[in-house]
Amino acid sequence: NKKNTNNDANSGLPEIAVDSNNNVHIVWNDARTGNDEIFYSKLDEEGNFLVENTQLTHMVEESSTADLAIDSTNNIHVVWEDRRTGGVQIYYMKLNNDGVKLVNDTQITYAGASDYSSIITDPQDDLHVTWHDHRHEIHLYYLKLDNNGVPIGEEKKLTPDNHLVHAHDTTVDDSGNIHLIWQFNQGSVSELYYKKLNNSGDTLITTNNITTNAKVRGYPSISHMDGELHVAWFSDKDVNYEVYYALLDLFGTKRVDDTRLTFNQERSDTTHISAQDGVVAIVWRDQKDGNPEIYFKTKSNKTNSPPIISDLQPNNTTNASIFPLLSWNAYDPDNDTLEYTLTLALDSNFTTLLINETVQIEQFQAENLNYSTTYYW
Repeated sequence: NKKNTNNDANSGLPEIAVDSNNNVHIVWNDARTGNDEIFYSKLDEEGNFLVENTQLTHMVEESSTADLAIDSTNNIHVVWEDRRTGGVQIYYMKLNNDGVKLVNDTQITYAGASDYSSIITDPQDDLHVTWHDHRHEIHLYYLKLDNNGVPIGEEKKLTPDNHLVHAHDTTVDDSGNIHLIWQFNQGSVSELYYKKLNNSGDTLITTNNITTNAKVRGYPSISHMDGELHVAWFSDKDVNYEVYYALLDLFGTKRVDDTRLTFNQERSDTTHISAQDGVVAIVWRDQKDGNPEIYFKTKSNKTNSPPIISDLQPNNTTNASIFPLLSWNAYDPDNDTLEYTLTLALDSNFTTLLINETVQIEQFQAENLNYSTTYYW
């Protein structure tokens, strides 16, 4: 686990995204300036800072509950709820890959009170924003934007009238379809529900629940990678608040059942998950150090590629020296550190070994071989 923040003020509601270079981008609420503002940081895959904690909003009123998405050029798109106009509305900004603003704060909702927004990019780099809307109780609404935050089409209501939403998240697959999860509370029951939409926000797969007796307590998160949906949330079903994970296919059916990820004496909550280029990253708020701080962990799903070895010398050679310098070229597609096991035998099945050595360089000096003898290596 890596620690992202270290200050006396409250840090919370982290969101995370991984770019095509496997760098990790995080936004969160931070009260170090006196009231909640949106902060940003960039880290490499090992958790080393590339951009330190950076304040994105600078308002007297509170800015909170940000979400972010990264497009194909590695620009960053951020939405959040903002109170600068007196009510609560959703705002948008665009950053370059180091957190420098390309599009300034832009209001994108105007009706009633709007909060808890989520943003994703599709394969065409259009943006899809969902949020909690309070104009008729609490429901999920949807709006499509271009790559600079300009609306495309009209808002759409997504959730049934009997589903009052507590928290939600979205992701997009390689076909541009949108996958939506949300937390629905009814009495003491609190579960996760799923819906699949097309690229314009129309329903493809109707609402179905993906947890049973999960006691979901908020901030579920979903991310697509390689035809699978990675889901994270926090729950107190095992007494303490802990982070959980599940894996779904593109129809909302589970491939990996609910799995507990944290095992702390203190509370772990407000999760977010991001999957990109073989790396699954999860970020959450944890109070195990006595103060709420942001932690994250990564897991690589990459398949390790074998090294490529070529140009063996000498090879298929007669009249060779009895003191040959054996050499070769090697390349590893994953840039892993290589070492070599060199064997030399009197038969092609390598049952009678004369040399069996581990070496770190691409050559080996053989000695005292015999004339009129065939060797295999």
